[in-house]
Amino acid sequence: MVQGYGEGEFRISERDYAGSVFICERETVLWPKAERILGAGQGFDPADLDDILQYKNEIDILVFGCGARFVLPNTALHAFLGRNAIALEWMATGAACRTYNILAIEGRRVAGVFIAVE
Repeated sequence: MVQGYGEGEFRISERDYAGSVFICERETVLWPKAERILGAGQGFDPADLDDILQYKNEIDILVFGCGARFVLPNTALHAFLGRNAIALEWMATGAACRTYNILAIEGRRVAGVFIAVE
């Protein structure tokens, strides 16, 4: 569960992480590729998602926290995840953390990518 965020860090399951993270039921890891995907405009390198796709049989929804403010999602990313049977929920990081927690509590097959915010 995400217990807190801000000042470039996250508190997740009683541990602190400095920087952007990937979280799923099995693990939480620092994931600096999040900023690269966010900054890729309409194109991105699918290889950047290899870390996430290794869990594709465990994930139905990927909640992506795109930073302090909402920016439009990468349409190519959305289509790529759809082809891999993963729904993309794109929102500001604060909303994404709360959404992830709710979906996890409901027992949904969810993962999150959260860009660190100040």
